Amino acid sequence: MLRPVCCAVALALLTSASAQTDRTAFPVVDVEAGCAYFSSVRDRSERAKAYCMRIEQPAYDFAKRFWSNLTDDQRRTCRAQLKSALNETAYGTEQFFYYSGLADCVRITLRESQSQNPEGFRY
Repeated sequence: MLRPVCCAVALALLTSASAQTDRTAFPVVDVEAGCAYFSSVRDRSERAKAYCMRIEQPAYDFAKRFWSNLTDDQRRTCRAQLKSALNETAYGTEQFFYYSGLADCVRITLRESQSQNPEGFRY
């Protein structure tokens, strides 16, 4: 019962943010609800929730910090991946780490952009 509610809340937050703002805006997800759900399916402890929050916070910070370095197309791609992860969570897969996935998308996208446009040597 908690899984659909938790995931529906997270997806609703992302969807309403998408409807109200540009599709390239930084996504907002209810991580606390997601981590509470993670805890409920693991060992129902505060330790599991705390672990989830420890994983998500630096990922959120990284993704937020570098979001403006992405092009609009790259932002849309990363938002779509996050939305897909939220949909998968709602339908029973084991994806719980929302901003971790978004941070991975940002990191990989930036790395690919840098490799396609290498900087010249700086003296």
